Parts: sequence; structure tokens; C-alpha cells
Amino acid sequence: MTKSRQRRLFNKRKKRWPSYRGYRCKIKNESIKKIDANTITPERFFTEFVAKRRPCIISGLAAAHDFGILSECVGSVEKWCAVLKKCAGKARIRVEKRKQNGRGFGRGSDKNQLKLNTLLDHLQDAAHNNRDADYYLTTQPLAEDEEGRPEICGEPCTSLFLRTPKSPPLIPTLLSTLIPANINVWMGCGFFQKKKNERNSSGLHHDFHDNLLLLLSGRKLFRCWDPTITSIAKPTGGQPLRIYANGRIVYKATPSVLADGRDSVSAKAQTISSRLDHTDDEDELERLLDAALDTENAHRDQSFDTKSDPANFATIPRAHSPKDSNVYPDLRHLPSLASFVLKPGDALYLPCGWWHEVTSFNGFHAAWNYWFHPPTTSSFSRPYDSPFWQADWNLRCQGDNSILSSFLVDD
Repeated sequence: MTKSRQRRLFNKRKKRWPSYRGYRCKIKNESIKKIDANTITPERFFTEFVAKRRPCIISGLAAAHDFGILSECVGSVEKWCAVLKKCAGKARIRVEKRKQNGRGFGRGSDKNQLKLNTLLDHLQDAAHNNRDADYYLTTQPLAEDEEGRPEICGEPCTSLFLRTPKSPPLIPTLLSTLIPANINVWMGCGFFQKKKNERNSSGLHHDFHDNLLLLLSGRKLFRCWDPTITSIAKPTGGQPLRIYANGRIVYKATPSVLADGRDSVSAKAQTISSRLDHTDDEDELERLLDAALDTENAHRDQSFDTKSDPANFATIPRAHSPKDSNVYPDLRHLPSLASFVLKPGDALYLPCGWWHEVTSFNGFHAAWNYWFHPPTTSSFSRPYDSPFWQADWNLRCQGDNSILSSFLVDD
């Protein structure tokens, strides 16, 4: 494709989802920006990448910043497995089982319960015999704290926080002003086979949160497109109701979600609850209680079937043995990032709304990721235009039964 045609396509895409104000790929196979973790400051990182909604690779992050036991396990499958077996080996975890058709992982279906020790033995055996594993560790069901909020993480993250002498940070220094929504371990075993690379693929999808993914072992091949391809990707959730300026995509099933991931109904309920705690006027109390009841009913009306496929996966066809740039024929002429491989010790920052497919290979692969509530301002010190998430984080840290409060006390 000529540069003039690429330029015309780029200008045409400006008219598609103009509400999105973040970074857009300008040409096909555009190189992703790489930065050195030793030379970037949190303020500069926020200004150049987070505020601009631009993906990047952070080289050497695990060595340059203290990630506790994670930094020590980079590149050593044996040490990583030994740490997990010692602190959480008997914990029961939910794993995704490979489907009989050989398709990849990622949609949260075909879940099985296993002890972590069993999974680790299965993955190590698969790696030793140079075969793809049948199980993959993804996101976990989350317990609720005393206020009914889902915890930040499940096993084995919980045990890594509470039962290892060198705990990972709850909030990494590089993104110190963002508020985590969820923390996960991803783990499997796969070998790159050109004709069967879909077997270890996550499928094309986007996340609802900003992602910092730190690779501990193995390799991950990424293909990425910016949020403006959303309509062409034909999401499982249907055409979006809106795409916010920061890339947060909203579907019909959750119409009240705001740009930073707040549910407008929940935010209103929190405001009402706070005012109830600070008033003694009977008329005001009655009015607020009525408002709280209306809010609860509104939230119930917006409920949806959580057992259905996630809304954030593409339904466009994937070529089985494609050239690298044409893995998704429907996207073949659109600007994109060039495919890239993440290596152990490096990290990927990927803003919410960016479409990506991940293929894991090179045997036993493990990664640690933070999902952050997406920021809505360009201010490093105040990344959210609402105090909601900071207030929620403070409450989590004060709860008697919260993992966060336990971790902070132990720390």
C-alpha cells in the first residue's frame, strides 16, 4: 500500500469514533515505542504514554524496579514454581481447559478446578515433553470484602502478597498514581507452531482497564490495533454505545459505565451513603433513603447474564496460516502496530480499548499483570476527574477483612 493511500485511510479513520482522543496508529505495522525502565520517571511515563493513551514496551522493568519475589523469578521456571508451591501449592484455583477443537484460550469458558500444585506439575511436564499444555491459568473468581466489593486478586496472587517475605508491590512505582482494579497471574505452556498458532492465542479482544503486563518466563507475541477498529472487529457485545476519549468502550449490557470504569448508578449510591452518614435531619434522611431505594432498583434493572460470552472479543474470521500482517483479513488494510515479542523481565503498557491478540510460546510461560481503572485527566498527581476510585481504595485499605488491609498491616 502506498504512503498516500495510508494517509487517506488515516484521515478517514479520524471520522470514525471521533470521541476517542488517544493515540491512533498512523500506518500499517507501525513500530511500538520501546523505553528503558532505568531512564524513565513515573511523571514522564504518565505524560508521554498514559495521558496520550499510547502503548509501549518497558525494557528491563523487573530489574530496574523492585517487584519483590517476581524480580527474583524472572527467567527461572524452577524458582517460580518452587515459590508458588511453597506459598500456595494447596490452594484450589480455576483453570481454563483447552477445547477439543484445539482453539486458543481466553474467553473464560470450560473452567476446571485444580490444586495449584497439580497445575504446576502439568505445565512442567508439558514443557519437559515439548507439548502444549491442556490447562491455562487466567483470572480467578474474587471473594468480596465486608462492604461487598470484589477483592483485588485471587490465588495465587493473594498468597504471593501475604505469604512471601518479598511481596510484589500493590501499586508499581511506574504507575504510582493509578488505582488498581485487579491483579492476576497468567500461566500456561505452549510452543509456537506456525500452522497451529491459534492453539495458544488469546483471540482478538480489548480490555476494559489499562494493563501493565510483566513477563516472567516464556515469550508472548502481540498484535495490536487502536480502539477505532472496534466496529470493524464486530465485538461479541454488539456495536458499542460509545467510546470515551480515553478509549473505554461501553456496550449495551452495561450502559451506565463512565470513562473511568465507574458505574454511574454505583457512584450515585456511594454519594447517597456518604450523605446518610452525615445528616440527622429526618426529612433529609427520608429523602436520601428513597433515593437509595431508587438507585438499587436501577442497578437491578441493568443486570445481565454473566454466563454469556464476554462482550470484548472480536468475531471477525482469523486466517489459519496467514502472513504475519494479514492474520485478520478484515483488518489487513488498517493501520496497526507491527507485531512484537515480549521477553522475560520486560513489560507492556496497553491502554484500555486497544484491540490485541496474544500468542504465548517458548514452553512454560508466566506473567503478572495489573489492571488499572483508566485515567480521565492528563494530570499525573490527579489522574481521575472524580475522587471515587481514590475513596474506594482508601476504604478497601481500612476494611478489617480486606486483603489490602492485611497486606498493609503485615508490610
